[in-house]
Amino acid sequence: MKFLFIATQEKPEGAEERVRNYIKETGYPFHVLIDKQSVDQPRTYEVVSAYGVTGIPTKIFVDATGRLRFRSVGFTTDTELLNEMEAMLGIINDVGGN
Repeated sequence: MKFLFIATQEKPEGAEERVRNYIKETGYPFHVLIDKQSVDQPRTYEVVSAYGVTGIPTKIFVDATGRLRFRSVGFTTDTELLNEMEAMLGIINDVGGN
C-alpha cells in the first residue's frame, strides 16, 4: 500500500521551496509531489484535471489494479478524516484490491 500526497494550485514561483519548508516545519514523515500547471492553460493543473478534483483536500483511493475506488472532498476533524480513511482502506482490502 502506498500513499501519495500532492500539493496543487501552488503559485509557481518558489512552490517547491515553500512545500519543502512546510513539510520540514510540520515534521510530516512523507513525500509530497507538486502538481504541474498546464503549459497551454496556466490556470489548469495536471493532477487536478486528470482526477476531477473539485475541492481541497481531496482524498482519492486507487486500488492495486489502478481502479479508482473512492473519492472524498474535505473533512471537519482529524478523527473524522482518520475514520473515513480507515473505512475506505478496509473496504478495498476486504475485496482484494490492496
